[in-house]
Amino acid sequence: MAVGLGLGQVFKQVPQLYTLLRYLGAAYLLYLAWKIANSGAPDSQSRPQRWEDAPPWSRSVMAA
Repeated sequence: MAVGLGLGQVFKQVPQLYTLLRYLGAAYLLYLAWKIANSGAPDSQSRPQRWEDAPPWSRSVMAA
């Protein structure tokens, strides 16, 4: 996708930008991991969705 937008040429001309993008991506993944790790236990009312709980139209889509 980045090549289609012409970013490949930009990254060739400014390699520091590519390095910055890599570090920002890694930082975002660490942020998401932190949010998941500190999200706490799920509510006692929540439970996994079962096949029988789904509306009939979505059961047919899931079965396909």
